Amino acid sequence: MTRAEAALRRAVAEIAAEKPITNVTVSEVCRRAGITRDSFYRFAPSAVALLTAYLYDDHDTTLVTPIASSHDSGLWTLRPATLVLLQHVQRNRRIYRNALTPGLPAELREALLRRLEEVLFARARALPGKLPDIEGKRPNADEVAALIHFQSNGVVGILEYLVGSDLIDDLEHCTAIILASTAPWWQSNEMNE
Repeated sequence: MTRAEAALRRAVAEIAAEKPITNVTVSEVCRRAGITRDSFYRFAPSAVALLTAYLYDDHDTTLVTPIASSHDSGLWTLRPATLVLLQHVQRNRRIYRNALTPGLPAELREALLRRLEEVLFARARALPGKLPDIEGKRPNADEVAALIHFQSNGVVGILEYLVGSDLIDDLEHCTAIILASTAPWWQSNEMNE
């Protein structure tokens, strides 16, 4: 990442913590970052897109995404990924809180959904036997995708509620709420269970 892009991302995050991202202009971000508008458009088409990139990168799930070769059984549960997600939202709570109008803008929702889906698709690939049968058969690729989209959208809905209700501060309680809403077959912690 260039210094200009880093400065723009810091600026948009600072401003979005002060007011809704839908009210943030490119000119405002450029002034804060000390970067020209022409330079801005080399990195993003809008302030929302730039903020989305910042939030997507901040929510790094690399260390909590299971891979088939992993023998760390802790990665086979959703708890580590849920904690990483909640820590990300807590770090950026003012941005998310300001963005709620009443729900998150589509771009910000999509960044959260992409990260959640990355973890769930990796889990489904690594542990296909954990997925439930559908009408007596193993789920096909479209059915797996539907299960993943349902779970991911539910978690984002919970996050919107927790942020909007100022309940996001208690990490353990928020983790318990998300895991309680999660189907048991996503939560198995054993590779060969």
